[in-house]
Amino acid sequence: MQWLNENSGAISAITGIITVFVWLFYAQLLYANYSRQTRPKLIVNRSAGKNLDSHCLISNMSSEAIYMTSVIGVVGVDDKTYVSDITDSLQDTQGSKDDSGISTFQGPISAGGYYLFSKFRTIISFVLDNDVKEQDKGGISCEEVDYIEIRVVAIYGSENKPVGFYRQFNLGKSDDETLLVPDTFTTLRMPRRKEQKWVKTWLSQIEPQE
Repeated sequence: MQWLNENSGAISAITGIITVFVWLFYAQLLYANYSRQTRPKLIVNRSAGKNLDSHCLISNMSSEAIYMTSVIGVVGVDDKTYVSDITDSLQDTQGSKDDSGISTFQGPISAGGYYLFSKFRTIISFVLDNDVKEQDKGGISCEEVDYIEIRVVAIYGSENKPVGFYRQFNLGKSDDETLLVPDTFTTLRMPRRKEQKWVKTWLSQIEPQE
């Protein structure tokens, strides 16, 4: 007891420091949980199969609605890359429709909602036919493609700056069937420090060439 009385000041100081660290630890946990819940998250995946005739499914796993402004298709064949805006150009889609009846994927997706996009075969064919650089395709078939990447540019919540998501699917053979194999476990979001630069680059790639 005498030792405690003699060192009560030091013990109180140490206890106070430990308490501060505990509160900082819990504050960090709360912030991390809040940040995770408010972070925009889209998932680009295959639906109704794993081959070229499966549909591209875009799901909003965020806690709030997200507004898609652009969907971009990127097709790689050997050492060439073909890029095209596929936001509202494809026919076999289940997106929203404007007054003219044209399907479009420019618009909001509610939290937990999704858009069932075109078949991957249709997307690949469209990108090859409509690449803005008008490269020589040489009659490339879908089965000759190395990969397809789906890019999504969107606005989330009250953020004024666009966010970007992407996922690549590699084409592989299984018996007589061409399969789509995801290159990553989930859909990726651009690094925040480079996000605006990447989005600007993506959008510039689908601008008509002069």
